[in-house]
Amino acid sequence: MATQFINYKAQNIGTTTYHMIDGNAKTSNPTGVASLDSGKAQIMIGCMVSNILSTSITATVSVRNAAAVTRLIKDVSIPSGDSVEVVQGKVVMLAGDEVEVSASQASAVDCVVSVLKNA
Repeated sequence: MATQFINYKAQNIGTTTYHMIDGNAKTSNPTGVASLDSGKAQIMIGCMVSNILSTSITATVSVRNAAAVTRLIKDVSIPSGDSVEVVQGKVVMLAGDEVEVSASQASAVDCVVSVLKNA
């Protein structure tokens, strides 16, 4: 499969952890990155989280693989109407990795995760 640029988008993310690649908020372990060519990875090249409320909130963004969770940001404060760029460089993601996003209030953030698949 050829290298692809992909944007995973979600709106109104709240206190329930949302899995960006799977596109849902299921509570069991997510599938995450799948269907990679042998020896290839998925590279996260951007992750923007935007506060859509009229009050400040906090947000957490993590990479999960099975039970292992690595936080990229934890409880970062985002003022009303503002956003934060989580990825300043690149994050290499392998099969089974998933990007999780949650916020301190219901329906508080929108998120876009940009990746390069089969890199």
